[in-house]
Amino acid sequence: MEHRDAVRGNGRREAGKGPAPKRHMLDSPKFWVGMTLVILFAVFVAQNRTLVEVNFIFFSKKSYLIWVMLICGVLGFVVGWLWGRPRRVEAKRRRKSKPDK
Repeated sequence: MEHRDAVRGNGRREAGKGPAPKRHMLDSPKFWVGMTLVILFAVFVAQNRTLVEVNFIFFSKKSYLIWVMLICGVLGFVVGWLWGRPRRVEAKRRRKSKPDK
């Protein structure tokens, strides 16, 4: 029996009939929200190309606002990725330690 035969017309899988259908990345609302935010961020950065002074703790430096915003965006992405990573590692550890039935 092929996979498409195991899925009812409403998209739900019949019990015990083949693997669950995989969702495509483009079907995910999370993907579209993320892409929208990336596009908005890119437009916002592109419109802010003025020279600004950035004050650090011990010194200050002049830089284009576009670079300051891009660096902050990349740092925010890295922090978010690292923040979510322990949860993924912990979930993986729990799956491995769970006894099989």
